[in-house]
Amino acid sequence: MTATSTIDLDRLENIRRLPGKITARCPACAEDGADRTGNHLAIFDGGKFTCIREPEHRSRIWELVGIREEIDHEERRKRWREDRERRRRDQDLHRRLAAAKSAMPNLIKKWRWDLADLFRDSPTRPSTACDDPRVFLAALFNNPNSLLWTGEVFQSGEKHRERWRTTEGWFSSHVDHIGPMTTPSTWKAGTTSRTLTNIETAPYIVLDFDGPKGWTPRDQADLDRHLDESLAITRRLKDDRHWNLAAIVHTGNKSLHCWFDHPGETILDGFRETLPVLGIDPSLIGHPEHPVRLPGQVHDKSGNKSRVLYLR
Repeated sequence: MTATSTIDLDRLENIRRLPGKITARCPACAEDGADRTGNHLAIFDGGKFTCIREPEHRSRIWELVGIREEIDHEERRKRWREDRERRRRDQDLHRRLAAAKSAMPNLIKKWRWDLADLFRDSPTRPSTACDDPRVFLAALFNNPNSLLWTGEVFQSGEKHRERWRTTEGWFSSHVDHIGPMTTPSTWKAGTTSRTLTNIETAPYIVLDFDGPKGWTPRDQADLDRHLDESLAITRRLKDDRHWNLAAIVHTGNKSLHCWFDHPGETILDGFRETLPVLGIDPSLIGHPEHPVRLPGQVHDKSGNKSRVLYLR
């Protein structure tokens, strides 16, 4: 038997697996409220670790999250093989993401979709009427008895029971009572909590083109470029990959919300890897309970109203 030192990954925050190493929030820094970016701790292949900002934290890191266990030689070989396979997968993913990023300019050029063509291609010509959230929901959820949620993000729970109404119920409501958010899903009868287990059907996925993580547009030209890229990717999914596009909503700030008929989990599994390159927020994928913005709603940051650009 051989004593082997390692770090208990289950006790770390913000773990990211990168080629050749793992990064996480340094638990020694965290004791003082530091390392809020969550990347000071580096654990290298082979087991060595350090705090890249305060190397002297190493002993304290070991005290907080280090573990010692007895493993035999066969277990060591098994772990080595698993680590080698994980590194191979990480390197392969890194290469594919780099290839996708380098192909982006040609993709944008080939699948460009300017607003004039987008409005022309929309099955329902975008208009002020389309920006009415009641019309929007009725177009997407055409069963009048489908149970839908709309409201603020925090409006979930028994005291917010009125936020669940049928399509017909929302359509007959005053426009000021609806929104500003909804979900790409229908809900089980009697639902009062916006949780995954209460979903009846999830007919759509919504791609939130929010830009690369941490991206803030510098000027209008930056926003226009982001819009061009987002629409080109959407058009390619629609025309080349044959995803069924149901709606596009400009949120009034920097994001586009593109509603597609759910393409199936097998297709989505292969698509998830490229989300960071495409500037799509991954938090909506696989989470049909997650709120998205309805049209006709004023965005808190910009003061602009969200509007429909495309509606089936």
